[in-house]
Amino acid sequence: MTFNVKHNEAFEALGALAPGQQWSSFDTLRPDARAGKAKLFVTTVWNHHSKFVSGKRVPTEIAICRDGREGSLWYMVPRPGKDARKTHVAHWNAIELAVKDALPMIGVLKDVRTGLCSMSSIFNISEVRYQADKSAMWLRLVPRAPVDCAVKIINMDVALGPRDYTIGNTARDLV
Repeated sequence: MTFNVKHNEAFEALGALAPGQQWSSFDTLRPDARAGKAKLFVTTVWNHHSKFVSGKRVPTEIAICRDGREGSLWYMVPRPGKDARKTHVAHWNAIELAVKDALPMIGVLKDVRTGLCSMSSIFNISEVRYQADKSAMWLRLVPRAPVDCAVKIINMDVALGPRDYTIGNTARDLV
């Protein structure tokens, strides 16, 4: 897998506006998206979750998960806490807006170490679910090409908890 495309260029190539420092973007400005004018949502799917140490992202664990029972791919987005960065809050809110408006959603794989994207690792996002305690949402990833990145095997029933809060189904034919 090759990470060789800058963040903004990857988003524009997929039909969204350049997100700048944001983790996601629509095909229109956010105020217009809030007004119902967006037709597409693109988001970052990191290859590893990370934390900031001395101003740099440090990988903590593999971020893309495969349900060991039925093979589907998932990506967890934690709910922003009280002290969350503005980009995290904006990302969460943008996903919820895209779901509310039933927009086609696309994820592009981004490398934690280089900050570059891989245009050979694009995912349609077909569904979004809340974890039972609502501490995170899970994006169901449908790869457009064979997955050539590391994945972590999980049990989605255990990850979601005792109740499955589906907040939207954005399945679209985006090919």
